[in-house]
Amino acid sequence: MKKSDIYEVSIKLLGIYVFLSSFDNLRDVLNTIYLISFAGTDLFFSISETWVIYLSILTFLFTFIFGLILTFKTQSIVKLVCGQSDFEESVNISVNRRVSYEIALIVSGILLLAWTLPYLLVQLKNMIPLSPEERRDNWLKSNWYIASAIKVLIGVCCVVFAKRIASWFAVNEE
Repeated sequence: MKKSDIYEVSIKLLGIYVFLSSFDNLRDVLNTIYLISFAGTDLFFSISETWVIYLSILTFLFTFIFGLILTFKTQSIVKLVCGQSDFEESVNISVNRRVSYEIALIVSGILLLAWTLPYLLVQLKNMIPLSPEERRDNWLKSNWYIASAIKVLIGVCCVVFAKRIASWFAVNEE
């Protein structure tokens, strides 16, 4: 394994983390879409409120796209970051890329589940005694439920399909 390979694995792992972290901003985007769709034109009271809406969408898009770039354009980034000697210098590490990706996916999936699942379950438990009118009026939390459910689904997929995803990453690099 060369020194540039370590950079490549590290950048891809960072990309996976940034991509998964971008879903924390999804709730804000869903709330923004709701406000734009259902609140009407009274929403735009001032320029500062308009910028908040655009900022929530741009924040999600930036972290999402940045995570994708780090994950799928890793070799291009390594060429920019590494010097010529990094592509020639060997390092004595016996872990291959697929195993590193698999470990990172499992850890990332478990972290997503650990951060999201307990609070989601408590909120769902608290929602059960609410009347249908109270549930409908509580749209902000419903967007949070949707974003949390997506995060849980992604976390489960990372853990369950870690070997397949890691193999896919490793094959696409060669």
